[in-house]
Amino acid sequence: MHERPAILGGKPAFRELIDIVRPGLPPLEKLRDAFSEVLENGKITNNSRFVRRFEQVISEHVDTPAAAVANGTLGLMLLLKALGRGGEVVMPSFTFPATAHAARWCGMAVRFADIDPETWNLSPEAAARACGPDTVAIMGVHVFGVPCDVDALSEVARRAGVPLLFDAAHAFGATYRGRAVGGLGQGEVFSFHATKILGVGEGGAVTTADPAWLDLVKAGRNFGLDKSGDCADAGLNAKMSELFAIIGLTVLETFTERLAQRRRVGVLLRERIGKLAGLTLQRIPESCESTHQNFAVLVDATAFGLARDELHAAMTAENVMTRKYFHPALHTMSCYRGEAAQDDLAETERVAERVLCFPIYSDMTDLEVNILVGALERIHADRGAVRARLREKR
Repeated sequence: MHERPAILGGKPAFRELIDIVRPGLPPLEKLRDAFSEVLENGKITNNSRFVRRFEQVISEHVDTPAAAVANGTLGLMLLLKALGRGGEVVMPSFTFPATAHAARWCGMAVRFADIDPETWNLSPEAAARACGPDTVAIMGVHVFGVPCDVDALSEVARRAGVPLLFDAAHAFGATYRGRAVGGLGQGEVFSFHATKILGVGEGGAVTTADPAWLDLVKAGRNFGLDKSGDCADAGLNAKMSELFAIIGLTVLETFTERLAQRRRVGVLLRERIGKLAGLTLQRIPESCESTHQNFAVLVDATAFGLARDELHAAMTAENVMTRKYFHPALHTMSCYRGEAAQDDLAETERVAERVLCFPIYSDMTDLEVNILVGALERIHADRGAVRARLREKR
């Protein structure tokens, strides 16, 4: 007789709750000397030497000039502000709120376009339909670290006569046709939040090959001040801290190895979980290398035997945290509901209502993978009883 799921009285898969993420921060002894230096000399901000070095290393990784910023959201705001005019930004609704919020804070309108049903990234066809006379940019999102269809979106942007930008929060280390994410559009923005593969606590970077845009971003992160001390435009305080830059430089020392391990874990999870009926994986095109920032599935209630929210509850009983990224879709949120000129967002709504993310870490062990997948398999095997128990609790 097989073990019962925890929600049916069995023993939870994990003794304590395992989080959706596990930051890969370096030990204190690797940071101590550099931390002591900046604490003693007082240069903990204002783009001092560690921030400048961090920018240089990021630029080398993506082969595109970079400007370090306090976080990815401010990076998006600065990049959009560099456009120099207001209007509509075409973007997916299946993304974190920061993507759209940045446009709103810049006084721009958001025009949502549908996603590809398999990659869950912005659909080039939908983006083309969404472009109009007021469009000033197209903003793709490399969802869960899978790069967008850059070539097709580039052609859409070229025909519309607008720049192609990317929210690359999930995608530092990803590649498209052998090219690093960060140099694929006219501008891209990384997040180095603690939840990301290159996690420093709080931080981000704007990458662009356009020197004028780079100067605008660098001035904009420092209140808009240029080299003469003048402000041509109102800027922000979006400077990265030296302390976070030190953490970032230290994490970068082993980043290649950690990314390789995360990809190996992602392949293991895809091989095991992909065998369960009713769970659909995000498609990773052969032309792309994903970062596996998040491990997401779509739950088909009929084929799997449990709805997404039921599986979420059953995994919680196993002490496994799962998250519904990105639910609700942005166009259904109060601040964007009724946004003008929305496209048909049928695929966005389908994916958002079914998506569920499981834990994945850069240092995840094979044992943790086996325990996690085993819990999921037990729930699936007893899905009828699990559903009945959950309905009793309502």
